[in-house]
Amino acid sequence: MSTSFLDRKIRHGFDRFDGDRDGRLTWHDHVVMGERTAAGLGHEPGSADGHRIIEAYCRIWERVHRPHDADGDGSVTRDEFAAAIIGAAGRAGAIADLAVTVFEVADADGDGRIGFPEYLAFLRGHQPDMPEEEAAEAFGHLDRDGDGAVGRAEVATAIVEYWTSTDPAAPGNWFYGRPPSALKAVAPGEPGSAV
Repeated sequence: MSTSFLDRKIRHGFDRFDGDRDGRLTWHDHVVMGERTAAGLGHEPGSADGHRIIEAYCRIWERVHRPHDADGDGSVTRDEFAAAIIGAAGRAGAIADLAVTVFEVADADGDGRIGFPEYLAFLRGHQPDMPEEEAAEAFGHLDRDGDGAVGRAEVATAIVEYWTSTDPAAPGNWFYGRPPSALKAVAPGEPGSAV
């Protein structure tokens, strides 16, 4: 199994989506992420805004992740996910869909920018125990123009970098928090490994 930087980063990203940590992505994982993100952004359960965010996560499942369910069992394993992302076929369209949907979810107030509180709520939708300090460090890398917010173009660039770049210094590597390059290198199977 490859331990290249891109492979490690993709597997790290998979773990951010795998809400119940069972090694499979499902529709239910996306509903849970949507509920957590909506709650973090202050939306009441059952509210229209909360429902909109959950629906956006379900679209990520349908458009971006479910097509990689190679065996048709209703889930995507870490290996299926990594193979699909690393393979060139269809990657650009899936990443473009992901960027649009992520911006729609995280820009809670609809002002065309993602401020730090919105970004923190988004990250905690994927990882509830995300330390605020780590999120702030990541946000600093993503806010390329230093204006205190992440715009649509910055999000799109960051997502493309996260899922495709082999450069450990690319700012987009920080999109889901501290990237594997900022963690102690570990071999597959060791504590702290994403595989």
